[in-house]
Amino acid sequence: GHTVTAGSLEASGGDAAEGSGGSGGNLEFGASYDEGWWTGYQTLGNLEVSGNINLEGGSGTDGGSGGYLDVRWDMEYTTNDQEIIFYGYTNADLSGGDGTTGGGTGGTFELANEYSYHDVGYYGVGGAAINYADLDLSGGDSTLGFGGDSGEFYLETSEYYGEATEGMWAINYGDVTG
Repeated sequence: GHTVTAGSLEASGGDAAEGSGGSGGNLEFGASYDEGWWTGYQTLGNLEVSGNINLEGGSGTDGGSGGYLDVRWDMEYTTNDQEIIFYGYTNADLSGGDGTTGGGTGGTFELANEYSYHDVGYYGVGGAAINYADLDLSGGDSTLGFGGDSGEFYLETSEYYGEATEGMWAINYGDVTG
């Protein structure tokens, strides 16, 4: 079946009156093939995300770093036309925290749909990785020192000695700030 998350998720770093702000948390969604009971490998469905995600760094003397959001589908021995979809009413904040002497570094957003090895003896392509969400990967501001570096954005689907097929897409429709 499909994996769906619709609730808001927050793992932001805490603010500090003195010292460094806390780093944003790490969030991973993922699945790999499932070997069914006496029936061979079972195909899993799509991963659909529709809630807001906050993994921003906290503020302090030095701002905390933004978090890491990793979404990876690795079906290994089954067909791999499953999609990873971040819908447009999702926003993900992985920004670095603000600081007096230094801003925090923005976080990392990664969506990857890996190729599979089919049980009939050939490699298949990865399914679609589609992002409609607005992402904030910006570094934190600093009043006296350096601002933080922006974060990293990866969106990929893959193949291994195969032919690209319809449905093998890595598409970004969302606004990415960083």
